[in-house]
Amino acid sequence: MNALENKGTIFVWRLYYIGLLTIALGAICALISPIRFTIYKCLGFIYKVSINHSAITYGDSPLSPVSKRRLGMVKRKTLVLDMDETLITTVLDRNDTGMEPLPEIPYDYSFYLEDYDYTFYVYKRPYVDLFLEKVSKWYDVTIYTAASQGYAEPVLDFLDAGRGILRKRLYRQHCIDVMGLRGKYVSLANSDLANVLLVDNSDVECSFNAGNSVRIRSFRVGRQDEALLNLLPFLDALRFTSDVRTVLERCTRYDCLTTAIERSCQDNSF
Repeated sequence: MNALENKGTIFVWRLYYIGLLTIALGAICALISPIRFTIYKCLGFIYKVSINHSAITYGDSPLSPVSKRRLGMVKRKTLVLDMDETLITTVLDRNDTGMEPLPEIPYDYSFYLEDYDYTFYVYKRPYVDLFLEKVSKWYDVTIYTAASQGYAEPVLDFLDAGRGILRKRLYRQHCIDVMGLRGKYVSLANSDLANVLLVDNSDVECSFNAGNSVRIRSFRVGRQDEALLNLLPFLDALRFTSDVRTVLERCTRYDCLTTAIERSCQDNSF
């Protein structure tokens, strides 16, 4: 009888411990998702802090007398900058359909547009503030975006941050329709093609301005990105040329325009 009682007691205790283990595992499973989310948010914040406070920079070394003389012999040039995927990227939240999942990295700015019923979450490309500060000293900067003015203006005001370096702006209404494609022609910013260049992530837009464009890799949130920083030495040197096309025509080639136009024609044929 004692043996049976002992076995029964052992069985009860086993059930008790199994129950406790089940409850513990359930609690862990319930907590793991928010814990993981919190960890990702913390890591994202650390990433942004490290990027914005990085020691990597591009110094302002004084020009030599020869460089000053050369710079005085050429015209000051116009740098045309694309906005989306070049300087920033955005995630949309539309009230009636829900929103795209926000990246784990904290956004830099958000705003709501009633006309579109969207909330826009803006993410700055790493080093964009340094980039704009530098190039605005070397060039006359113009922003040229295929986005609507209502959306682009708040973003550009945020990027400008009261510095007055992004006053010149061209929007969707300034694009030229080319068989269904929105063409951004740099001649609208400066008719002197010897002294104007475009930085854009779009092969098509660069194709419209072959000889006057520099393609930059598209910005994706969370990617270790130094594209703007790496572009500074090239732009610093290019301002000394008498004609940017003598350099850009030799180092850029875009074969995508014909393909894009053919695709547009096929889409419009239905």
